[in-house]
Amino acid sequence: MPYSRYRNVVLIYPNTGYDIGVGITPPHSILAVGAYLVHHKIKNRIIIIDQRIEKNWENVIREELKQEPLLIGISSMTGVQLKNALNSANFIREHSPTTPIVFGGVHISLVPEQSIQCELVDFGVIGEGEETFLELVNALNENKMDIISVIPGLIFKNGKQIVRTPKRPLIDMDTLPIDRFGLIDVEKYIFKKSSLLSDRELDLGETSRGCCWECAYCYNAAFFGRKWRSMSKEKTIEMIQYNIEKYKLKSIWIRDDNFFVSIPRAAAIIEYLCRQKLKVYLPGITIQEFKRLPNEVRQDLKKIGAILRFGVESGSEQILSFIKKGITTKDIYEVNRECKSLNLIPAYNFMIGFPREKREDALATVNMMKKLKQENPNAQLANINNFTPYPGTALFDIYRHDYPDEVPKTIYEWTTFHHLNLKKGKVDRKEHQFYENIVTISYLISDLFYQALPKLAKILYLPIRFWFLIRWRLNAFKSVPEMFLIRKFKQFFLSID
Repeated sequence: MPYSRYRNVVLIYPNTGYDIGVGITPPHSILAVGAYLVHHKIKNRIIIIDQRIEKNWENVIREELKQEPLLIGISSMTGVQLKNALNSANFIREHSPTTPIVFGGVHISLVPEQSIQCELVDFGVIGEGEETFLELVNALNENKMDIISVIPGLIFKNGKQIVRTPKRPLIDMDTLPIDRFGLIDVEKYIFKKSSLLSDRELDLGETSRGCCWECAYCYNAAFFGRKWRSMSKEKTIEMIQYNIEKYKLKSIWIRDDNFFVSIPRAAAIIEYLCRQKLKVYLPGITIQEFKRLPNEVRQDLKKIGAILRFGVESGSEQILSFIKKGITTKDIYEVNRECKSLNLIPAYNFMIGFPREKREDALATVNMMKKLKQENPNAQLANINNFTPYPGTALFDIYRHDYPDEVPKTIYEWTTFHHLNLKKGKVDRKEHQFYENIVTISYLISDLFYQALPKLAKILYLPIRFWFLIRWRLNAFKSVPEMFLIRKFKQFFLSID
């Protein structure tokens, strides 16, 4: 079917596998692309389909396919979301074999050559998608297929040949529009009963991109090349003000990988939030950055009741060194005590299941979580995740060396690579259950998970939480017969295998 001009552009955000409570934030990846298209005044109508919100997404896609869209873009991370992305693409292909399917997001950016070999993927956007997607839409609108091969940041099929265009430079963050939510019903994403800080809370997305640290597990190395850049403080404040006024917000999330790289910029934004009396959740801060924060910034964070989420990852000194975290256990405990003295709320993320990790390393992480809570009762323990070996990272090279037979050979095999699935080669059943039990129980007792539940659900959940807190305190992870029911719950409700 020949391309015609100004047909609909459909953008899909697949289920992530953990789509409950505060897990349902705005689909920032496709909203960023959609808002950029609107900002540049393309004449196509843009359709956003968020499978976490739109439960009848198949019917919506079927109706859109009747309109013969210009293309359908699907954003995906590695793991469960990739599985749902492929299922969506298969559904599209079955109902409309000629509709171009464009994959974007982290996964295809990390393994583009392997991904494009999939029969369900026609184009892949590598890296940041705003400019590349805009140029692709313009080329298809004008039916200028010859210029696609010179659009930076693309990989696509030309017959049996795979074409990868040159890498696109990182985008200037100040060129991004401040209105990111014009294509969705924002009320569906504002946290009200389930929230961390207030009854009008919204995740605004990122104000900077990238991170300059050298953590050996992080995708940033391959995706951003460990380069950090941001919106100016002026534009960031303009964006925040626009959204809090338009949507009557009382608290916000700022979803940067590392918000505090430029302390003068961060200080100006925090000071503005103080003047607005606006509470903030900041999941992008490191132990290193906190240690160099001036006292006036810490005091401002205290005034606005900030929650600071640290990725400390491990309670094992050996593992912290192995993953190049750049901190020690002493640093972590010092920051925890400083947060307590300032009446600041720290939240902590952890991982286990690293290559060459031993059981005692995993238990050291559990014991650290207990000690952090003991020393600072206000500390929020998020959960423990299994390490996921992402391509382009230093730990993936070790994983590939240690377990060459476990490295995926097709895009479909990557669907099992997620934070709830142990990737340590062919371990025996008892070892696998030991790790799985730690991870699952950490979720069941998580402060953030419990806090985000509605009031009635909290009451009903209390006995379950109490029981697993006992297991947690006793390090009783070897044999957990009742975990059978929890696994069934995950498979049925969360679509996680």
